[in-house]
Amino acid sequence: MPIEQTEKIYTITELNQQIRNCVQAGFPRSIWVTGEVEDYHPEKQSNKGIYFVLKDGVSSLRMVWWSWNIREPLPPDFQNGVAVEVYGRIDVYAGRGECQISVERLRMKGDGEEMLKLKALRERLAQEGLFLPSRKKKLPPFPKTIGLITAEGAAALKDFMRGLGNRQGSLTVLLFPAKMQGNESATTIIERLNYINFYNLCEVIVITRGGGSKEDLASFNDENMVRAIAASHIPVISAVGHEQDYTLCDEVADVRAMTPTDAAKCVVQEASRVRDNIAFAKSKILNMASNMLNFYRHRLGLAASNRYLAAPADMLIQGRRTRVEQLSQMVQSYPQRLSADLALRVRTATGRLSAQIPSILPERKAAVEQLSMRLFRTSEDMLRSLKERLARANDKLRLLGPQAVLERGYAIVFKQDKSLLSTVNEANTGENISIRLADGELAATIK
Repeated sequence: MPIEQTEKIYTITELNQQIRNCVQAGFPRSIWVTGEVEDYHPEKQSNKGIYFVLKDGVSSLRMVWWSWNIREPLPPDFQNGVAVEVYGRIDVYAGRGECQISVERLRMKGDGEEMLKLKALRERLAQEGLFLPSRKKKLPPFPKTIGLITAEGAAALKDFMRGLGNRQGSLTVLLFPAKMQGNESATTIIERLNYINFYNLCEVIVITRGGGSKEDLASFNDENMVRAIAASHIPVISAVGHEQDYTLCDEVADVRAMTPTDAAKCVVQEASRVRDNIAFAKSKILNMASNMLNFYRHRLGLAASNRYLAAPADMLIQGRRTRVEQLSQMVQSYPQRLSADLALRVRTATGRLSAQIPSILPERKAAVEQLSMRLFRTSEDMLRSLKERLARANDKLRLLGPQAVLERGYAIVFKQDKSLLSTVNEANTGENISIRLADGELAATIK
């Protein structure tokens, strides 16, 4: 039909205002309404007032209790699921065209019908032992495949993948899209659970979605879903709603995560803990190595200032040379001293023999000859022993000398200024060095 130009065209604001006037005219006075509390979040309340929803199982209506109209605090047991009676005026919020009640008074009625049903179901399942900690399975420490049940394209999927962080490359995440709210959500989630378990497709299952109203999360209190999670031989992580939301699926799951991001951290927490332990051990080892290096660097500095260690070859050679000279002098002078002693003894014996020659000449002559032979043998033995000691001393001196060390395959590295190069920290690329070996020296350049 053609539009009459005389008809009034309303703006949305004008129309909402007209609806508000009609509602207020139809309900000029405050009225009492009853229902179950829903969508009440204490942490989200503002200074303007208290906001919540009342429902009766079929319909729901928003409530607002303005702060200037609150004459007494909320009852301590006021929470989602309890039944209350509210007294107030019906109003329409013109900004969104929503009908609401401005609360003036509130009184408790106890648990609502839905709350009572949920409590009864929880008690029955608890008696069967479905919530016992002893039946919960441990998460695998290093899973390779994760089965993720959530809505395709949901924010929870992005949060979960973001929570995996740098572990995404080493993990395979299999997405099993499912309806996460509504009448069919419990059925689809159960189908995904059974499918994953039947084909053993992963090592851990994560069921996740974002927050929502109590109706949005109602399927996660479904008895069949609770039993399906309990029957899963694969560990299940439940990350449904926000921290304040708590469902039966959270209780029966092997692990309950506050958010999708927290669920991702639960999956990789063991690997993260191992990485943290490795990083801690690495840091500890590096610190110990640094301390040991500083300790030995200090000892090296002390050794470098010691004149015996600064020039060990010179000190050893000097000491051994002095000892060898002493031994040589002893060896050289020993025959003379021995001969002088023997000569004196011979003269003494000769004088005695001369006086007794007539009687004992033959006997003494024989004794002198024997004594001479014994003295000669003794001097030879002593001289041989001294020569052997001298040879051993020379061998020790040679073994202790730097030349013997070089002959065993070691080398001494000198810098351009003829100072010793004892550590790689003192070396510079391109620097010319000389390397002393057992049979000569080599010129080299540090690359």
